[in-house]
Amino acid sequence: MVIPKCKDKLLKYDKIQDIPDYWIKEEEWRLSIYRKWRDMWERVKNDSAYNDCIICHNYIRLSNYFIDIIKLENFDLFKENPKGWSIDKDIKIPGNREYKFEALSLVTRSDNSKDMRARNKTPNPRKPIIGISINDNSIIIFDFIRQSEGKGFDPRNIVKCLKGIRKSHKGYKWYYLNIIEL
Repeated sequence: MVIPKCKDKLLKYDKIQDIPDYWIKEEEWRLSIYRKWRDMWERVKNDSAYNDCIICHNYIRLSNYFIDIIKLENFDLFKENPKGWSIDKDIKIPGNREYKFEALSLVTRSDNSKDMRARNKTPNPRKPIIGISINDNSIIIFDFIRQSEGKGFDPRNIVKCLKGIRKSHKGYKWYYLNIIEL
């Protein structure tokens, strides 16, 4: 793959090349758009599930991607709370394998997950989890992983513990709670 030049700099992972650094620090939603653009490139480049996906040539530049994103329906809601939103390429056009403006939509993370589960025919993954303190063996239980955010835990790190990638998170070892009915 030829790496395009953008304003005398090479386009590289984790660096903005055609938008000034100060721009990204101004507002959280701008940083979120950058991360979604960067993650799009990383998925297509490194994730085997996206081997046959392509990104339209226009999106080599972050500025072009940004211009399209602000035109999408729900952009105003996204701007208010960027963490709760996803940019999806195959809700409008099921089975779509190209990142292009005509296919993109801004959807809540919840709706995106529901759509993905429906396409993959997988059940709702909400399972109770238990954290056991490394220090005193005290326990904390949540009905589902996202619920842990309210107590200051990072759900992504808990998932890493559940998958065996991490040993602990914030002083707790994490497990799925198997509820047994007697």
